[in-house]
Amino acid sequence: METGKKVGTFAVEHPRAIAFLIVGITLILCILAGLPTIWPHKFQPLHSLVIDTDPENMLPAREPVRVFHDRMKKIMSLHDMIVVGVVNEKNEEHGVFNPDSLKKIFALTQFASGLQWRNDDNPARREGVVEMDIIAPSTVDNVESGGAGVVRFEWLMSRPPETQEEASSVMHKAMELPFLKGTMVSEDGKAVCLYLPVTAKDLSHRIYSALEQKIAAPSRLFTSEIGDFNQVLNLLAKASQEKEGLLLQLLWQEFSPKTRQQLRDAETLIKEWEDALFRYEQAGKNKNAAEEIKTELRRLWQQRKGALESMVGDLNAWMEQPASGLWLQPDEKIRQLLNPEGRKLLEEMAGVLSPEENYRLKRLWIEAAFAGNIIQSRVAKLKGDETYHITGLPVAEDTFGVQMFKQMAISAPLAMVIIFLLMWFFFRSAMVILPAIYDALIATAATMSLLVITGNTVHIMSSMIPIFIVPIAVLDDVHIISEFFDRYQKTRRRKETLKNLMGSLFIPMLYTTLTTAVGFASLALTPIPPVQVFGLFVAFGVIVAWLCSILLVPAFISVLPRKVLDNFGERHVSAGVESEPHTLLGRVLRMTGKRTYRHAIPILAVSFGVLIVSGYGISLIRVNDNPTKWFDEGHPLRIADSVLNDHFGGTYMAYLAFRPYEDPALPLMKEQKTESQPTVEQSAKDRQGPSLPGGLKSSSEKAENDGPALPFGLEDPSGQNKKSDPALPTGLEGENQGRNRDALESLYLKEEAPEEEPIFKDPVTLRWIGALQDYMNTELGGLVGKSNSVTDIVKTVHRELMVGVERDGWAVTREEAMRVPDSQSGVAQCLLQFQNSHRPQDLWHFITPDHRTGVLWLQLTSGDNRDMSEVTRRVNDWLKFWNADEAEAADMIEKQPEKFTPILRSVAGHVSESGPQRQDLEKAIAEDPVRSVSVLKKQMHSLAPAHPLRHDWFGLTYINVVWQEKMVKGMLQAFLGSFLAVFLMMTLLYRSALWGALCMAPLTVTIAMIYGLTGWLGKAYDMPVAVLSALSLGLAVDYAIHFLTRSRMMYVDYGSWKKTAGPVFGEPARAIARNAIVVGIGFLPLVLAPLVPYQTVGIFIAGILLLAGVSTMLILPSAMRLLEGKLFPRTRRACMVCNRATCGISILAGVALVWINISQFMAVKWTTLSWISLSIIIILASGCAWMSRGEKRRTETFAPKQNKT
Repeated sequence: METGKKVGTFAVEHPRAIAFLIVGITLILCILAGLPTIWPHKFQPLHSLVIDTDPENMLPAREPVRVFHDRMKKIMSLHDMIVVGVVNEKNEEHGVFNPDSLKKIFALTQFASGLQWRNDDNPARREGVVEMDIIAPSTVDNVESGGAGVVRFEWLMSRPPETQEEASSVMHKAMELPFLKGTMVSEDGKAVCLYLPVTAKDLSHRIYSALEQKIAAPSRLFTSEIGDFNQVLNLLAKASQEKEGLLLQLLWQEFSPKTRQQLRDAETLIKEWEDALFRYEQAGKNKNAAEEIKTELRRLWQQRKGALESMVGDLNAWMEQPASGLWLQPDEKIRQLLNPEGRKLLEEMAGVLSPEENYRLKRLWIEAAFAGNIIQSRVAKLKGDETYHITGLPVAEDTFGVQMFKQMAISAPLAMVIIFLLMWFFFRSAMVILPAIYDALIATAATMSLLVITGNTVHIMSSMIPIFIVPIAVLDDVHIISEFFDRYQKTRRRKETLKNLMGSLFIPMLYTTLTTAVGFASLALTPIPPVQVFGLFVAFGVIVAWLCSILLVPAFISVLPRKVLDNFGERHVSAGVESEPHTLLGRVLRMTGKRTYRHAIPILAVSFGVLIVSGYGISLIRVNDNPTKWFDEGHPLRIADSVLNDHFGGTYMAYLAFRPYEDPALPLMKEQKTESQPTVEQSAKDRQGPSLPGGLKSSSEKAENDGPALPFGLEDPSGQNKKSDPALPTGLEGENQGRNRDALESLYLKEEAPEEEPIFKDPVTLRWIGALQDYMNTELGGLVGKSNSVTDIVKTVHRELMVGVERDGWAVTREEAMRVPDSQSGVAQCLLQFQNSHRPQDLWHFITPDHRTGVLWLQLTSGDNRDMSEVTRRVNDWLKFWNADEAEAADMIEKQPEKFTPILRSVAGHVSESGPQRQDLEKAIAEDPVRSVSVLKKQMHSLAPAHPLRHDWFGLTYINVVWQEKMVKGMLQAFLGSFLAVFLMMTLLYRSALWGALCMAPLTVTIAMIYGLTGWLGKAYDMPVAVLSALSLGLAVDYAIHFLTRSRMMYVDYGSWKKTAGPVFGEPARAIARNAIVVGIGFLPLVLAPLVPYQTVGIFIAGILLLAGVSTMLILPSAMRLLEGKLFPRTRRACMVCNRATCGISILAGVALVWINISQFMAVKWTTLSWISLSIIIILASGCAWMSRGEKRRTETFAPKQNKT
């Protein structure tokens, strides 16, 4: 108590020094974080703000599953994908396959292919959509027979169809290709999906926003639609000197003076820019030289970028202005520069244009003026009968990150405003409650600034730090203001009042701060880096908030003008000490105090019953998460997710890799680079205008080479393609095609001749992969909507190659030809034929060039972790059954028939052909599945891959499962560790295990009720719910500590709990109740947020605070009523017994705490840990028993003051 008074005295005697020190330190931290964030290149030694919204980073960078995921993506040239769906439900007959809809899809694909930008940090590198791997009707091949033994590859939709017949032909061709059916084209023909691979996930929201804007306004000009900017600058420079066409001269006049100057400056720097790019490429691995050139590139790029953005901005502003003069009435020569759509607009306008027609006409004039340097928009309107949907895990995760920070900027201030209003309602003085708001702001600003200064990224977890700090910061402030409100009018001497109340509040506030900080800091022991950062910095924020509470709040109140406090608290004390019960809150609390004394046993019985019911509710909790479901149900991403997963095989990608068993756990990168595998930068580099369908080059690109690039494996031995003798796709070569095929195959096989067995040329292996796909399609239909593999490619090419070929006097049908060839050479022939397509690189997304690693693509209809886990479990079971011997397989069926019988049926379909034999086998499985194993295993032996294969999962959906499993386990262990740490601290602080247990009782009931209700309502245990368990511990224990500490102090004065209960339910209870109401209701507005995690946070914080307050004021006084004799011992003997029990329990808790934390990081066997723990317990217990014999170690008694001697 003396320490508290000293702190209070220091605060009220040095208010200006305290304010200067706290505010000054906070400003310094904010400046150190802000300067490098605003000017990152000027303050490079300092860390700037880095935002990371990738849930993948919930795992450490060296986590094996994450390393494998990244390595396989590089090896297989795979990228995360954005899914764009176009649905036409209104055209019941043709769906989306009508000329108008396909024209819009063609235009949208062309726009999406140009969504590439230079990286601001390294302008030599481009990022965005990987054009060469886009999956869309205009960028994929149609594979069809060119006659018996001939395969022809043609663009599925090289141009928008003009008739319904052409549109229907596109649909029918796509439906014949297994890779496209259910993936790009819905089976009902109502929808088409565009798959846009991206170089990095953190670009997803930028691409998503650009697509949404383009869909809303197709005529709007985007910077990504500008082709060769150097050429544009040269044209505009000539136009400014009236040396270029009239259209460009007129457009030049529409630019603002600032834009004109920026364009002139950028044009003068073209040579310097190109020279810097060349020197950077030449620098290669010379890091120092590359960094110097990169700095120069950044400077030049900022100038070019500014000029480009200003030019596009001015052109968009000009398009919104009404057209006049030459733009409406051009002469015939200029009129012919417009495309047919533009000329038609001029003919039909009759001198009047609607705003939409005006905007469209001006866009067409711009395209005419910059002919060949701007991507044609092609359509005036994208919206119509079609609806557009954009989804995919990369979009969901990146968009959540963007909206999360916007929501944080809205929700945290809104919560503080509500808290301010509620505090004003209770205390009726804005000036008195201002320091509570300043406390929260200072603690939040200092914590987030320190987070940035120390080089930590602002992750999804750490972005929620302010939401956690604000309620914790306000808790102590409300206690101080509430006590001051109740006491001030008694003496009207503010400094004395502040000193006295700090004497009584300092210890409970210290206890609550220590326990809360320790609880959060213990999260640093979880194996999840963002959770570690979150826990440590929230603990830091809690300490800062406490310092502000004990220093800044009293100091601020001490310097308030006297008139501010004239009426402060008056109505609460006008009738003396007992006037408070005349308020509603006072009456309710007084009645509660009486009821808890009279009905202690029923209250505790009900609490125990609540624990039992809550325990059952907790058992119902389902651990699950899905980033798409972080958005409200009405959000466009949620709607898109639902619609597209109804129409297609699934928008969630997962991959299953098959490799030889002898390969290392982490596959090795092989240095190889072929014409069919250009880098992302190469595919985007030097793009000279509108993008052409995948595989086609612009005229400027063709001019740089001697001739068209040949497919992989068909290059001239000299390494140069001869223009005089180009290789064309199979089926288009002409007369020599048949004669050249054998020679080409020989060349291919010679160049690719592997030293090791080409596993994925083996027909048996490919059929085995196909059997797994059949199992997924039949038994996992509700989870796996579609799968694709190299087997599908081989089957499709074989079908088109063999259909119509005569065999035994019969022509092979399409159904008969749709199979894997019988020989390895036949498979090699199919793969070679596929490499003659426009997209030969697609093959390397499924197998590696050495044919020893294969990847199976899975499209899941749900991104829920539970569903992904179920898929992995059931596929692993299928593989386990195949690899088991007969005895093991029979044992599996016998022990888990419901689990393995579907696998048995699937295998039976693979090992036997349709007919009587299969029917007999299926009948045997139905009658006695165990006995049928022996029959199956005999046939399975010859149908299994000759080379044993290992399997490994990867992909975003699978990564999410792994980190969530670690998150749940880590948070559970962290919570148990925090719980034990808080219990141990309370036991040591109160020097009694009984008091420590009593302190944890309201916390236990609150958490049980919250999570029990979560289970009863079916709410998934996801990331926000897991994190909030730490907050529940910090908030719930706060009230208990205040209640118990003040009760112990008052008990000494009153001598019995009966006399103490009344005063305890006065000032202390009122402070707790006001606290719970103010902060609890203050966070309810978060329920209205569009992001589900924020809704969860709002509900949980409100529930935790209100339930913790209620349980504290019901359970604790009831327990103290029944356990008064043990809680307040009056004899030394009772103290000695309590001391020994406390020692033993403290040791057990301490050892358990250490064991929980060590077990997360050390692979120590349970038996070893058990022996170590037992030894420690015996040693510490013996030492504690010896020390407790000393008189000085015994707890102080609670005998009344008058009885003490």
